[in-house]
Amino acid sequence: MKPNGGKLLDIEAKIKNPLFRTSYRLIKWPFEKLLGIDEINRLNQHYLDRRNHEYAELNFFDAALQTLNATYEVDPEDLQRIPISGPIVCVANHPFGGVDGIILGSVLASVRPDAKLLVNFMLNAFEDIRDWTFEVNPFGSQKATAMNTGPLKATLKWLKEGHCLGTFPAGVVSHFHTKQGIVTDPPWKRSQGSIIQKSGATVIPIYFEGRNSLIFQMLGLIHPRLRTIALIRQLTNKQGRTFKVRIGKPISPKRLERFKSPESLTQFVRANTYILEKRDAKDSPSNQEHRKETSATSGQPIADRQPIELLLSDIEKLPSSALLYRKKPFSIYGAPSDQIPRILDEIGRTREETFRPVGEGTGKPLDIDRYDKIYHHLFMWDDETQELVGAYRYCFVDKVIATHGVEGLYCNTLYEFKKELLNELNPAIEVERSYVMPKYQRKSAALALIWRGIGELVSRNPEYRTLFGALSMTDSYRALSKSLMVEYLKNHKLHPILNKLINARVKPRLRKIKNLAHIALGSALPNVDDISSLVSEVEKDNKGVPTLLKHYLKLNGVILCFGIDQAFSDALDGFIVVDLLKTDERHLRRYMGNEGFERFAAQHQRRRGQLAV
Repeated sequence: MKPNGGKLLDIEAKIKNPLFRTSYRLIKWPFEKLLGIDEINRLNQHYLDRRNHEYAELNFFDAALQTLNATYEVDPEDLQRIPISGPIVCVANHPFGGVDGIILGSVLASVRPDAKLLVNFMLNAFEDIRDWTFEVNPFGSQKATAMNTGPLKATLKWLKEGHCLGTFPAGVVSHFHTKQGIVTDPPWKRSQGSIIQKSGATVIPIYFEGRNSLIFQMLGLIHPRLRTIALIRQLTNKQGRTFKVRIGKPISPKRLERFKSPESLTQFVRANTYILEKRDAKDSPSNQEHRKETSATSGQPIADRQPIELLLSDIEKLPSSALLYRKKPFSIYGAPSDQIPRILDEIGRTREETFRPVGEGTGKPLDIDRYDKIYHHLFMWDDETQELVGAYRYCFVDKVIATHGVEGLYCNTLYEFKKELLNELNPAIEVERSYVMPKYQRKSAALALIWRGIGELVSRNPEYRTLFGALSMTDSYRALSKSLMVEYLKNHKLHPILNKLINARVKPRLRKIKNLAHIALGSALPNVDDISSLVSEVEKDNKGVPTLLKHYLKLNGVILCFGIDQAFSDALDGFIVVDLLKTDERHLRRYMGNEGFERFAAQHQRRRGQLAV
C-alpha cells in the first residue's frame, strides 16, 4: 500500500477547481463513508504502521490478509496440485474483485515464490504489490488494447522462463447475469487462452466460493460503472471473514494441444474451474437414502458358487464352435442358455456380486431374468483360477423377433420402439448386461479380450453390422456426474434422426444442477476424456466416465434415448447404437482380427480402403 498520510484514496486532493473542492467537502463524509473510502484509508494506515515491524517478514498478500483479519481454507492435498517448478498458469473465478486477488497471491506465493499475478492496472495504487504483478486494462477499449501489449508480452516472457502466473481470465468481477439467472464471471477473455497456448504452460484451475452482496449485484444492473465504484466497499466488508479455496487437477500442455482456438481453450479451462464449485457438495437426502437402500449389504444373501466340476462340465460339453477366442490363461465362449445351465447360474451369481455394490443389484441371490433363457451368453473364463471373469448376453435381433416378437427383446422393457427404428437397425445384435468381476476390472485387458470375442462373433455372422443395447450409469455416480454425462451425450452423441423413433418407458428425472450454466458443455467439452476429467474431479473415488461408455464412443457409437431401469435399482440407462460400418478400421481389425475383418468387409464391399455404408 502507499504512504500518503495514510490515505490510499484522496478524492479531495485530486479536485483542482477550488469551487468544486469546496462543494465536495459538503458531501465528503457521507459519500466516502458510503463507498468505503474512509475505511480503506484506515486499513492502509494500519498496514503502513506495521509494514516495517510485525509485517516485515511477510509478503504483501499475507500482510494484507492480516490487515483485513481475513483467512482462507485450502486442503493441503489441493496445494500439492500446484507444481513447485516449471511454467504454470493458475486460472481462477473472480467472485469478489479484491480479496480474491489477495488470497490467490497468498496461495501461490506459499508454493511458488516466483509467482506473479495478472491484475487490473488500478491496483497499482498499492505500491507494495507492484513487484508481484503485471498490470493490464481489462475494459476493452482501443486505448486498453494498446496499454496491454507490453504487459502481455512480459507475461509471456515470464512464463517461458519457467515461472508461475495467477490470473482472473474474466478481467472483471463476477456479477448477476439476467439471462442465466446466476452470479458468475462474464465470458473469459480469449487473450488468456492465447497466453496459455503460446507459453506451453500447465494450467491449474482455482475456485473461490462466494459472491459479493445483493446491493452490489443490484447496482451492477443499473450500470456497470456503479459496480466498479462499489468494489472498494466490497473489499472492506470482507474483514474478519474466512474464504474457501479449491484447487483442481493440473491440466497438462499435451491435453490442451488439440484446442486450436484460444476461445475454445479458454472455455475448457473455465469449465474445469467452475466444476470445483460442486466438488465437495453433498447429494440430495433422497439420493443418499437411495444409495443406502442399494448398498452392498441390502437384499438377500448372494448364492454360493456351484462346484467347479459342474461348471467345467458345462464348458467341456460345448461344441468347438463355441470357443470364440483364446489368449492364455483366458478363453471366451459364446453359447445359448440351454447349453450352459450351470454357467448361467454362475453368470447370475457374479452379476449380482458385481452390480450390487454399485447400486444396480437385483437384491436376489442370482441376477437372472426370463431374457437369459432367450439370449445367448458370451463369457470369459480364467483357465488358471477356474472362474468367470465377465460376460455379456446377446441376441440376433431379427431371429428373436421372428420367434418371440419384439417383446422378446430386453430393451423393449425399457424403451418403446417405432417399427421404422428396428427396420433401420436390423440386422442387428443386441448386447447388454455386461460386467467384469471386480478383481479383473483393474486389468485393462479384460474388457478388450471380451470384445475380441464379440468381434469374432460378428465376423462369423458378418451380415450383422449393428450393435445396440442399454448402457447403465450406476448409482455410485453422483447426480451431478450423471447430469454432466447426459448433457455431454445429448450435445455431442445424440442421433438427430433415429432419436425420434424411440421413447423411454420411464423417463429420467435428473435434477437440474444449479449454476451448471457456468459450464459451456456444448462447446467447451468436445471430447469424452474432457467430460471424464470433470466427473473425476467431483467423484470421491476419482472415477471418470464409465469405461464401457468410453469404449462404445471410441467405436463411433451414438445415443438415441435415456431411460430408467426400474428392475435394477432405478439405474440410468442410455440406448446406444454402434454401426460397425462407421467404426474406424483399426478398431475393427483389433477386435475381429485381420481374417475376421476381411470376412466382414467382403460382406459389405470395401471401397478405397473404407467400408461402404
